[in-house]
Amino acid sequence: WCLLFAGGIALVAVSKIAFLAWGTGIRPIDFKAFSGHAMQTAAVLPVMSYLLFQPYPLLRRTAAALGLFISAIVGICLVVYGFHSVPETICGFSVGMAVSLGFLRKAGGLDAFHTHRLVFPCSVLAFAMVWGAQPGTLERTMTLLALRLSGHTNPYSYTTWEQEN
Repeated sequence: WCLLFAGGIALVAVSKIAFLAWGTGIRPIDFKAFSGHAMQTAAVLPVMSYLLFQPYPLLRRTAAALGLFISAIVGICLVVYGFHSVPETICGFSVGMAVSLGFLRKAGGLDAFHTHRLVFPCSVLAFAMVWGAQPGTLERTMTLLALRLSGHTNPYSYTTWEQEN
């Protein structure tokens, strides 16, 4: 899963860096870059749901499907609240879904495992720590990389994209 997830993150990052560096995208459909939020949600929620119910064969597929459904709801919210366009969200969601389904296909043949009783509380703690981390660090890093690659002094912005339409 980690390799699949890293590949998904890399694809999102390359698309965002290309936009920030050179303003790449597809104007007629308002596509600037893959939605990282949609990708991550679709890559994580189905897998997490599956693994939480992994010892229960009758529930794990339903849990994974529910995780994918919730991911789709998150994607819809990204569009409704104006964070991403429909094509950006669909592309990000598709990459995340490929990550999670790739893992689930491989995991389907594995024997059920039983986790230590502290795994869930520790996972919640780790999630809370990541959730509370300083936002924007990755965005700043991608912007700096885009500036170095392009040689520009300012990154291409969403505002510039909108004004040029």
